[in-house]
Amino acid sequence: PRAADPERLAAVSRGRCPQVELAPDFPSAIGLATALADPGDLICVTGSLFIVADARDHYGLALDKD
Repeated sequence: PRAADPERLAAVSRGRCPQVELAPDFPSAIGLATALADPGDLICVTGSLFIVADARDHYGLALDKD
């Protein structure tokens, strides 16, 4: 219930960044970001702690205590 509407966030973001993509879930989003990124680009993952934990796990950055 506290989550922001993705379409609204995308619309606001497009005012600052011309390329904004939406994905239905984390695996799709990280795959899309990786496919669109050039070598040396930064992929910034934001959202809930659950999303950040998924990203840390995906990139092999999860700690034993995570």
